[in-house]
Amino acid sequence: MNTGFLKFPRYYILHFSIIYGVIDLLIPIALYIFLASFFILEGSPYRMRRKHKTFKIPKYHGQKVDCIRQILSRGLQEGERNNSLFILYNLLLQNKNTEEYAKKLVIKKNRSLSKPLNKIELKKVYRKASYNYGCVGITDRLAYIKCEVCEYRFKDGELKDSNILIKNIRILPKLSSAQRGIACLLVTVYNGESPSANRIAKEANMDWRIVNNTMNSLRGKSFFK
Repeated sequence: MNTGFLKFPRYYILHFSIIYGVIDLLIPIALYIFLASFFILEGSPYRMRRKHKTFKIPKYHGQKVDCIRQILSRGLQEGERNNSLFILYNLLLQNKNTEEYAKKLVIKKNRSLSKPLNKIELKKVYRKASYNYGCVGITDRLAYIKCEVCEYRFKDGELKDSNILIKNIRILPKLSSAQRGIACLLVTVYNGESPSANRIAKEANMDWRIVNNTMNSLRGKSFFK
């Protein structure tokens, strides 16, 4: 007697049950893969970001060197991490921080970044520069540094209180023309750096002996260290 329902052989029913079971298994797997690729893959607008700790600027020697503060307070991005941490490390050393402490600060800063450098990249940061970094060398490599707020910077015709010319303003009239010339070069062209006599002589087209003697005489007057 025909009951009006479609009947399937038993082995078909068995096959259907297997297929449904496989589908039930594949659906959550496919959904997981989709969500993983959507949220995790690089470039996704919904990519889950790595959680990182808020960085609190620690104590260090060189508080008046504002570029140190600017590097420490910035959320460094890809393309500026290596140079920033390298310059930070060297600026800390230049300002009488120990190698151990400078390294500790760099590691702490790197860990605070959303995409920190790996161990191999970070090792390259811990190397001393061949010369002291000054304003020109820093701003050439780190475009985000703003010199206007620095106490040492000669900017727009203004000299800050910590500038060597202001600090030694009383003895300026007593300096020779060569001494005043070298002093002005140190404040403007080599601001924040410690250039050698040979470098100044070469770049300013001056006699090395005159430059060397002049710099020694300025040191003798405690004009600079």
